[in-house]
Amino acid sequence: MAKGILYVTTTTISGLVKIGKTTNFKERMRQLELDGYRGLLCKRAYAIEVEDYDEKELLLDEIFSKSRVPNTELFALDLNLVIQLLSSMEGRTIYPEAESKSEVFIEAADRRQSSRIPDGVYTFTSSKYKAKMRKENGKFILLSGSQMSNSNPSTITKGWIRVLEDADIENGVLLSDIECSSPSMASSLILHHPSNGWEYWKNNEGQLIKVYRQQDIDSE
Repeated sequence: MAKGILYVTTTTISGLVKIGKTTNFKERMRQLELDGYRGLLCKRAYAIEVEDYDEKELLLDEIFSKSRVPNTELFALDLNLVIQLLSSMEGRTIYPEAESKSEVFIEAADRRQSSRIPDGVYTFTSSKYKAKMRKENGKFILLSGSQMSNSNPSTITKGWIRVLEDADIENGVLLSDIECSSPSMASSLILHHPSNGWEYWKNNEGQLIKVYRQQDIDSE
């Protein structure tokens, strides 16, 4: 059984991803990020080392065949859907190095669902911390002035710990905005422990943002 790496990258065209395989991830990413693919610069998003990587790549091609740009390795797909599928495979995460497969899967699922949340400002529901988050153009911004925990954040995703280490925080107050990938990332940065942001952020009508999940279910 041949062992190799399956990966997905973003491209300079929004909504278009590249799915591929390699046995030398660093070199392949260097090529794609410097020279591009079919005229498009790529940026690494997720990679996993698996057994039978040739067969698994063929399976991915079959699953996503209707979304494929003919005669290329480009697909018109939700990046987070691809990341969820790859991170559900048996194997070892190669990129991002600091995150486990389960962390990657949960974050990707959260980002996919977060697209349902409309742009606007949201309030953190806690008697201990006052904070605000703005969604704008698909991004979630934890706003300066938000109150943050002073506890040890060792249980949250390692990548998020690095965000906290780089953040401008003084006496438990955020002094500069932080761009987050999802509401759960924003709430976890505030609390310094893993949290479900759908249970913490409220819209301007006082509704928890999980209402947007429910609306999607009700419309089915």
